[in-house]
Amino acid sequence: SSLVDEKPPAKSTIERSTKRCKIAEQFSMSLLSRNFNRPLHLVAEEFGVCNTTFKKICRHHGIRRWPYQRSKV
Repeated sequence: SSLVDEKPPAKSTIERSTKRCKIAEQFSMSLLSRNFNRPLHLVAEEFGVCNTTFKKICRHHGIRRWPYQRSKV
């Protein structure tokens, strides 16, 4: 019996990118576009993902930058 904890094997890049695509496919372009008038962090929170994951989902759908612009008061 070893006192050192063995780490599980690291996931390959292919496994991670496949998981990311599956997450991105859960959100349609029309669902994303309906929320263009809201800040990214609020939409990500509503969808239950972090900002980074939400940005990756957007990039998967061809959205390079979230289009919301704050109004200057």
